[in-house]
Amino acid sequence: MLIKRRGPIDEAVWSGHVALVDSEGNLLAGLGDPAAREIYFRSAAKPLQAVAVLRFEVDLRYGLTEREVAVMCGSHLGEPDHIAAVESLLARIDCCPGVLYPPNGVRHGCSGKHSGFLALAVQQGWPVTDYLEPEHPVQRTVLSHIAEMCERDPRDIRVARENCGAPTFGMPLLHMALGYARLADPGRMAEPVRRACGRVVSAMANHPDMIRGSNTFCTRLNKAGRGAFVGKWGATGVYGVALLRQGMGLAVKIESGLDQAAFEVVTTSLVQLGVLTPEVAGEELAEYYQPLIADVCGVPRGHTEVGEDFVLPKL
Repeated sequence: MLIKRRGPIDEAVWSGHVALVDSEGNLLAGLGDPAAREIYFRSAAKPLQAVAVLRFEVDLRYGLTEREVAVMCGSHLGEPDHIAAVESLLARIDCCPGVLYPPNGVRHGCSGKHSGFLALAVQQGWPVTDYLEPEHPVQRTVLSHIAEMCERDPRDIRVARENCGAPTFGMPLLHMALGYARLADPGRMAEPVRRACGRVVSAMANHPDMIRGSNTFCTRLNKAGRGAFVGKWGATGVYGVALLRQGMGLAVKIESGLDQAAFEVVTTSLVQLGVLTPEVAGEELAEYYQPLIADVCGVPRGHTEVGEDFVLPKL
């Protein structure tokens, strides 16, 4: 799928899977075997987890700003704006940072997501202790919502634990792409979900700095989308993109788990699909769009290219 070539030798080859799905669950294009390859969403679940919280109008109850909604969707770097948004969110629900599970509290990259979980617990009158346990009402609610968005029986979703302690969800890549398609086009969903999806994609598109941080792929990709798409990275070579104008979802998994390869595959996929121009990709995402391999003086010594099998239709 992706080849790193130095001189006459292919120095590294990365294989993986890609799924492009519409909101009805039709596989429109794919590479590898996305219908069979089971993956964990990892942090790519965060936008859908945020929708699970906002469908209960938590944002309206506590007057959450778009930046606070965006940080719920992010894997932030603990920059000042990120910390301020998390602290503000917790203050709105009258929760002290000490309730957060991660040892470094608001500075942890998942603190926005955790604060969203706590907001739902407070609003519903559920305990704020053990809020990450799979049997806690918050997590049962989130699992039910993920199953609905991805059209997967909850009993068939493999649940493991993230590094931050929260549940993560395992299912075929195709179903992850469906979840992102419904984030883009929630017309089949109930009105509270449609409203929540709109709030999440607007927050991600308008505040890409809250999704990851300065000079990171996630933030730069969402900026480059200019409202046409929003995307979220998940660890170990997983990425999801909601194509907002087409109402489609794109999901990527790199078998080796290399995130850099996932970033390059996502960028090339969006260019091939015609939702990102080569000019914008080359100017704003140059390190991820068939990048050159240079030596210490900046002299090109090789390049990365896509394999002959990597072809997606222009939308």
